[in-house]
Amino acid sequence: DTTSESSILSNKNLVAPFQVSQISAKSMDLSVPVAGNYSIEISTYSGRILKTVETKLNVGNNVIALDGLAISNQMVAIKISGNSQVETIQAIIK
Repeated sequence: DTTSESSILSNKNLVAPFQVSQISAKSMDLSVPVAGNYSIEISTYSGRILKTVETKLNVGNNVIALDGLAISNQMVAIKISGNSQVETIQAIIK
């Protein structure tokens, strides 16, 4: 049955989105579906960029050092880009 074979093949190409499981002023836990070079930009909602990190990440969970962001208890936007994917995640820095 070519229809079911086609469905299985297309499902193999799907990848999970980026996931941030923890973020603080010191570090962030970030899970990525594909290993590679990534750019991570953390900014306030007013648009002020707090931190930009260029790093190579492994598949799955990675701990990224943030070297002490100067804010806490604030909502931020985390823009993650790499391997032809871009996603912006909202998070609260604890």
